[in-house]
Amino acid sequence: MAKKGTSQGIALSGISEASMKEAVELANMRVGQTYMMPIGDEMAEFELVRVAHHDIEKKTHVLPENARIQEALNAISLNDILPSIEERGMQDPAKGYIDPTGKIEVWNGSRRRKACILAKRDYFILVTKKEIKPELKRFISDIANQYKPFSLYERGAIWSAMLEDGTYPDAKQLAEGEQVSEAVVTTARKAFGLPRQLVNIMPSINDLGRPAINEFYKRTKALKEGRLEDALESLESVHLDALIEEFGSKDGRVLNNGLLSKLYELLPKPAVKLKKKKSDIDDQTAIVPVAIPEGLNKVTMVDSGKQKAYIVEEGNENNKTALIELSGIPNAALEDIYNYVSNKLEGNQEQIIDHEDSPSESYQ
Repeated sequence: MAKKGTSQGIALSGISEASMKEAVELANMRVGQTYMMPIGDEMAEFELVRVAHHDIEKKTHVLPENARIQEALNAISLNDILPSIEERGMQDPAKGYIDPTGKIEVWNGSRRRKACILAKRDYFILVTKKEIKPELKRFISDIANQYKPFSLYERGAIWSAMLEDGTYPDAKQLAEGEQVSEAVVTTARKAFGLPRQLVNIMPSINDLGRPAINEFYKRTKALKEGRLEDALESLESVHLDALIEEFGSKDGRVLNNGLLSKLYELLPKPAVKLKKKKSDIDDQTAIVPVAIPEGLNKVTMVDSGKQKAYIVEEGNENNKTALIELSGIPNAALEDIYNYVSNKLEGNQEQIIDHEDSPSESYQ
């Protein structure tokens, strides 16, 4: 059973003493104080810095190699941390590098950075003046990003870059290397390939799931040039607050589907596929006897893939019969063919219909 960590009279189940000690140290940090912390195999000095909310965008920037797509961060995609930061401010400091000019590069904490901007809360970050290798910065960033799994859109960006730079030669080997299915790779790349106009107005591109992505491509693949762009342009005036009020939710998937439904209303309705009746299915077979051509074994008359017609010899040496066998023919066409043959043969020949439904009276 997990030990209970205790501090200042508070008991927390499932938290180790070491974790509790680290949490207490973080809670007791003060702006301007310095702390020795590990970076890879080395130790570096970090200072806790407060960045006023109105200076966050001016004085900080996110590590370019951070795989988290900053443009996709908004009040909807950050709804797991934004309410807490709005209410209590930032509780867990980010980490980064401060250059000689005072500009701060954020290694981890980019989602908290955006949330502080939206909530108008000050941003706290531990910064070091020690320069480290780019791959180590990326490692620190990737570790932090494991808290919130990457969306299909973000994974599409990552995997598309891997294919472009030759990390993997093709999607199949990428799927094997990243231990995901090829279907997930395909869908993620389709997500990243969505029109920029749509991405810019989507309430939360990070909450766009596979069904919505596939439906979008299905509904738009046959549109005439410019039709989709015109529809998307007309939706640019739709504000997020209006969508939230209309659909009564701040859930990203609900709002995404709401916006897409508005888009589809502006597009031509997809063609309705009529369900075929059994009697119309193109798998019927008709056989009619004909005179036996000399040297007949089997003669192909028509073979178009689905519809076929043969003259076939059946029976033994003493009783041979030649038949025309038709397959893949709709019932309506079979009726016309049979009537034509019957008329030519003066109606004296037998006919067999092989299908699930009972033959209509016209076949008798």
